Amino acid sequence: MEDGSPWTRRKFVEIGAIAGTGLLAGCTNGDDASSDGGNGGAGGESDRFTLVVGRPLPEVQFNPFNIQNYGQTISTYLNVGLANGHADGTVQSRFLEDISTDEREMTISIPEGWTYWNGDEITAEDLYTAFELKRYQNYDSTSYESHEIVDDYTVKRTFKSPVTPTLMQASLVGEPFVHSELFSDYLEDYEDASSADERESVTEELIQYTISAEDYIDGGYGTGVYRPTEWNSDRADAELVEDHPMAESTDIPGVRIYAVGGETDAMARNNTLDRAGVHPDDTWMESTDLEIERTINWFRAQKFILNWNNKHLSNLNVRRAIMAIMPLEAMSAAANEGGYNAEPTQLQTGLRESIHGEYLGEDFTEQLIEYPVASDPEAAGEYMRAAGYSEEGGSWVSPDGEQVSFNILSRSNTGQALPTTAFSDALNRFGIETEVNAIGEDYYTTLQNWEFDMGWVWHVASALWHPTSYFSNDFYGVRIGDPGETEGTGETGIPLTMTIPSEIGAEEISGSGQEIRPAQLSNDLRSAESTERVREITRTLSWWFNYSLPAIAYIQENQTRALDTTNFEIVSDTQPPLNVSEPIMEALFNGRIRQK
Repeated sequence: MEDGSPWTRRKFVEIGAIAGTGLLAGCTNGDDASSDGGNGGAGGESDRFTLVVGRPLPEVQFNPFNIQNYGQTISTYLNVGLANGHADGTVQSRFLEDISTDEREMTISIPEGWTYWNGDEITAEDLYTAFELKRYQNYDSTSYESHEIVDDYTVKRTFKSPVTPTLMQASLVGEPFVHSELFSDYLEDYEDASSADERESVTEELIQYTISAEDYIDGGYGTGVYRPTEWNSDRADAELVEDHPMAESTDIPGVRIYAVGGETDAMARNNTLDRAGVHPDDTWMESTDLEIERTINWFRAQKFILNWNNKHLSNLNVRRAIMAIMPLEAMSAAANEGGYNAEPTQLQTGLRESIHGEYLGEDFTEQLIEYPVASDPEAAGEYMRAAGYSEEGGSWVSPDGEQVSFNILSRSNTGQALPTTAFSDALNRFGIETEVNAIGEDYYTTLQNWEFDMGWVWHVASALWHPTSYFSNDFYGVRIGDPGETEGTGETGIPLTMTIPSEIGAEEISGSGQEIRPAQLSNDLRSAESTERVREITRTLSWWFNYSLPAIAYIQENQTRALDTTNFEIVSDTQPPLNVSEPIMEALFNGRIRQK
């Protein structure tokens, strides 16, 4: 297909769909890969940068509104991004001319003269099309009232209610824009729809629409500084787009991208890769060109959801006993053995500890309940007895004589299997039987059946160091239930309305306590009008998490990335700074790495 061919979405539909399973952001350890060798800067072609990212191009499609088999990771790097979350809590852009806010309105300006690979100019219509499709697709739950094209290079987003400027800007993080010619028919259909049923019909059509890698790349619908020219099921070779605005600061003519698989460690150790995820204690780098480029407090943690539908776990003191017996230090060590750079969570707040200072404050955190970090059978026993349980023949028994046992759902990946085993073994030694169900395929589908007593999952999948990510009302945050309901419980048995102590740090409720609706607070946090209100809601949710333990965040991840410093270097004056989720990737795909 020639560049600039007038391919409509209906022509693409005729091509057919690609079968497979969707991959959500944050759902892999990010650096596993398979390969047949390779010739990167470290491995042979000194001017080509070699790395591992995403799935094979033949297996993914490029309709961002259809998560089924969407190549989210690879698409992120083959396209210019609107904005990034930074570890200091700010939101910044390497593409946009300006982001300004005024009460409920945010105005987004793009630079003139930027184009797609096919030469078509990027305009406000492209952003408007993507923004409106997302708004219609989430019509009942969206925070956006409307979008408006101000001029050829400016779009205005109006929120339904006032929110802080940071939250307004954060709405752009990870949000794609699209070539309007691919999606204009859908937008017209949405605009013509006069009922919820008609909108749902358009949505069903939209999520069936697939754009193959071949049609996307050959059609020139990408916007990144590197464009794939050859690819197969193992890797893709991409060449520098010479007239791209970001090409001015790099002299790397091409990149070789290996697909995620199972041999990343071998590739890194064999000096094939120019960028790799490593652990600070790794010694094998001494025999390669790789050196640690930077370590950041990453946005992500890992947790076990406690399902209150289990009658034992519905008891607060039993949950606290689980917290006390959980060997956080051993689980952190096991996670590191499985390939992570992790540290045990010191204080259960529901937040990444690196943002405590900004959103909670030391005056608040020093009042919270401090649970053991090392496994403490004595403290766990005290909690169990406080719940009315007794120890008989080495096993814990409930007040009605039932022996306590739990099933634990976890992934089969080494990075989760090893910590889960350490957790399960600690429970067994304590006198609580466990059955571990470790699965690989369709893990998140199984998780959302909620048929577990304790279930592993990431804590936060969005690269945004903000409380809204950690307290999102879903399994990546803290799934509570329908914020519109006030009675009953959510999927994991958490009451939609509950009472916690009015006094921060109290282990029991005295007096009438404080009645809260956590799901509603989660919604309120997203629409907080001021920084003060963000802190107020975050403190309430963190105190609830600390007191009630809806989940246990057992590790917090740090991210250490190595760069081939023999052949490449990051441009020293890179702005905005690279304190982002993937600093080397961000630098490479924004033209900020050069050859030495």
